[in-house]
Amino acid sequence: MRLSIERSLLSAPKKEDNKNAVASGDEGQPIIPTFRAQELFILKEGQPTEVITAADPLTGHLLRVSVTLNVQK
Repeated sequence: MRLSIERSLLSAPKKEDNKNAVASGDEGQPIIPTFRAQELFILKEGQPTEVITAADPLTGHLLRVSVTLNVQK
């Protein structure tokens, strides 16, 4: 199986009073962090497989992608 994933997120400019906000680019422009991955893997029917695990360097949030193959007859 071949899997392609793309995830983008629009982050608003950082406000001085909000310490948890994501920093912005030059001149207060928002930033758009993007995650892209392509994987090629073999699955057995009904077996869940964790394909991708990645941490966002700005927020520390963890992205996990699990896939299960179910064949319809």
